[in-house]
Amino acid sequence: MICGNGHRHSASSVWLSSMKTRAAPELAPSSGGASAGCWPQYAPVLALEASRLARNNRDWHHLIDLCAKAGTLVIDHDGIYDPRLLNDRLLLGLEGTMSEFEISLLRQRAMEARRQKVGRGLVLTQVPVGYARTEDEGMEKTPDRQIQEAITGIFRKFRELGSVREVLLWYRDEKLLIPALSRESGHRKVIWIEPIYPRIFGLLKNPTYAGVFVWGRNHTRTSIVDGRAHKTRGHARPLEQWEVTIPNHHEGYITWEEFMRNQQQIRANAGWNAHMGSTNGAVRNGPALLAGLLRCGRCGRALQVAYARSKQHGCVIGALEIEVSRWFAVALPSQAHA
Repeated sequence: MICGNGHRHSASSVWLSSMKTRAAPELAPSSGGASAGCWPQYAPVLALEASRLARNNRDWHHLIDLCAKAGTLVIDHDGIYDPRLLNDRLLLGLEGTMSEFEISLLRQRAMEARRQKVGRGLVLTQVPVGYARTEDEGMEKTPDRQIQEAITGIFRKFRELGSVREVLLWYRDEKLLIPALSRESGHRKVIWIEPIYPRIFGLLKNPTYAGVFVWGRNHTRTSIVDGRAHKTRGHARPLEQWEVTIPNHHEGYITWEEFMRNQQQIRANAGWNAHMGSTNGAVRNGPALLAGLLRCGRCGRALQVAYARSKQHGCVIGALEIEVSRWFAVALPSQAHA
């Protein structure tokens, strides 16, 4: 509404003034006049900046709809708004839109600044065990010789045995401890623990130990579950899709060539993912001859050993292909006849 003094006031602001002065009885709900709709049924929503209550514009408009249905006012330092009134609702919508734009702009600038720093090789996250951050946002080897020797020993033993599992069993047999970052200290304090497979595997898969600075090895996937966005993190990207790769960034425990050989050896040890022409994987347990080393002549994958009455090698992929071909041979004629 427009008052006679030329200043703009909403009906809700007139209602608040009447409550303070108690000089406008016509605004009371018992009057039955046109201003009776300004009387709130519930306590108003107060905030220093009401539009910051929402994470995005959708949540903000949902709040406005709830306030309009409940007859609740929205109050911030700029004014008092009644969502049931068209003009006030329009202003609240504009505030939400501008607030969402401002937050998105700040987030975009912050992410771009972080991306530029990472692109220059500045270390902004916690470094792995065996390294320490420097004052100029770099990294260097830890001065603790015991930690250095322990990490170097893991790479040396993998070079000798060629299997993550064999390295783990050797450390367990020798009752040797390995260094790790403590979660209780926020990954800042080094502790000595018994070796476990994920620790050794993660250390061998980390390119930081090869003197290479990388960023963007993992990414987040978004899927729709029950009508809502569901995010899952930690999905590995192929090496050629890493966002930042800076070789010779710092002193490494191994060379980049050795790191790549280790990755090839780990993939070959998987057996199921190894293809024809690649290096042989690790020998598997069991009494079967050459378990884990024989390959299928059809698809090139490692043969699986089945221990029944006799020890036999078989290819699961080949068996599936045979079953599919048999199904097509039976199904297609019947479909053609139909």
